[in-house]
Amino acid sequence: MVRILLSRRPKSQAILLVICTLLTLRLIIKTLTSPTPFMVIFILSREDNRLSRDAIRATWMKDAPSDVTGIFVIGLKSQPPEVIDQLKAESKEFGDLLLLPQQSDTYGTLTSKLMGALQFAISNMDFRFFMKVDDDSFVRVDALRREAKRIDGRGVYWGFFDGRAPVVKTGGPWIESGWIMCDTYVPYAKGGGYLLSHDLVKFITDNSHMMTQYNSEDVSVGAWLVPLEVKRLHDFRFNTEYRSRGCSNRYLVTHKVNAHQMYTLHQNIHRLGRLCKQEVTLWHSYIYNWHVPPSECCHRNLTDYGDIQNDW
Repeated sequence: MVRILLSRRPKSQAILLVICTLLTLRLIIKTLTSPTPFMVIFILSREDNRLSRDAIRATWMKDAPSDVTGIFVIGLKSQPPEVIDQLKAESKEFGDLLLLPQQSDTYGTLTSKLMGALQFAISNMDFRFFMKVDDDSFVRVDALRREAKRIDGRGVYWGFFDGRAPVVKTGGPWIESGWIMCDTYVPYAKGGGYLLSHDLVKFITDNSHMMTQYNSEDVSVGAWLVPLEVKRLHDFRFNTEYRSRGCSNRYLVTHKVNAHQMYTLHQNIHRLGRLCKQEVTLWHSYIYNWHVPPSECCHRNLTDYGDIQNDW
């Protein structure tokens, strides 16, 4: 069967498929021989972001408990042979790359890359929570895991939500020409980092053939889960918007962090016992108000986290 399938593909595609199949099998074997993961973290990356991947391996993933697994997701479509060779070597060295031969690495393919990660996770891993982050996100894995342990693990969609984001119809990578449901996006967790419980991942993958894939993967997830009985947990400790809100010692996830900053944050934790050398607010946060229409959900009036707690 494999011979027949390969014979129908151009030689270069067939070779690439074999390479990815062998490396994926290696990754599957690694997951099967590792402790059953409580949480799996899939980090969407690009072929040229090796510095970020190495920084993550040396910082927050290095500190991850044994029941938390991190995997980088990279598209190989249209990559030159020398790049494929580099990724093969990286995969053999670390065993933490999910290489997708039919996916290119552009903003417009993020949703299909996410779907590939969801399908791999549900087919090969027994987990309670699936987390998606970008490779410029810093995760306090220990604190996040402690929080996740106290949450009922069914129907959970956890992150920093927005319910009044206007639909982008013209210009830029965020354009959503196929969005026709309303003039704002439905409430969704921002893409710098969010978690889904196992049952929601299974729902999405079981029905993937019917799911519209919008340009933005975070918008897509929000749309896919609209009709379900879902616990949407808005968490101000997720600094996961398109620009950073600064640095708070209460943050569980911090987006828009370069490789050098990851090392700095990691050193702060180990030397100072806190994330930030000095806390900084660049942009106010909010507590999502689920009791009003989405257009009125999110007033940026949270200036000091103090002793504030989430309402869930």
